[in-house]
Amino acid sequence: MDKYMPVKYWVEDNELHRAYFDREEDLYDSPRDLGNFGTMVCGHPRYNLGDIQVKTREEWFANKPLKADTLVLLPLGLLDHSGLAMYIGGVTDPWDSSEVGYIFVRKDNPEVVDYKKTHTWKETKEWAENILRSEVATYDAYLHGDVYYITEEKYDEETETWDNVDGYGGVYVVDDTYQKELENAVSHIKEFSGNHELFDEDVANDAIEHHTIDILCGQKVFEFMES
Repeated sequence: MDKYMPVKYWVEDNELHRAYFDREEDLYDSPRDLGNFGTMVCGHPRYNLGDIQVKTREEWFANKPLKADTLVLLPLGLLDHSGLAMYIGGVTDPWDSSEVGYIFVRKDNPEVVDYKKTHTWKETKEWAENILRSEVATYDAYLHGDVYYITEEKYDEETETWDNVDGYGGVYVVDDTYQKELENAVSHIKEFSGNHELFDEDVANDAIEHHTIDILCGQKVFEFMES
């Protein structure tokens, strides 16, 4: 288990469940393959990045939309040092970073058109830019492997072992600090566990040791982020 990601426990049908995060080892699908709001155009001599790969200056500008048609366009930088990291901006390090492209969304994008019906252009632009920044952050997490798989298990009191119940992957951790990563983790686990009240490892271990798992259903527990 990744040491920075929490294990969380809950009681369901008088059985003790837990969910934990493992880093996904084999990342076959890029988040850019799953349908996106913006279009990411990139050019790099060694890597295929984004949605559209360009090799020449002419291709770079040929794929760039006209300013009059564009709602938001943001430059993309790449840091290539002990792995890849993508960010919004240009060159930040003369040795290891470079501007590799841009991400944009047009004014005639169907989601933009729909949002604009009830918002000003300024509000629509801010909304769209936030989505593009989120997409870049997700792609950055993919590039340096911050993608996790959630495993759910339940405790068998007779065999005193944890049995697999379910799991799903493709959980991107996109925040800069471990505290934010923990908040994201708890949010995903809450959704995954059907919003049962979660408690920590010491409570679970005490219930296992004293065979009191069944009474946890009526026991007051504290939400992880309130402690």
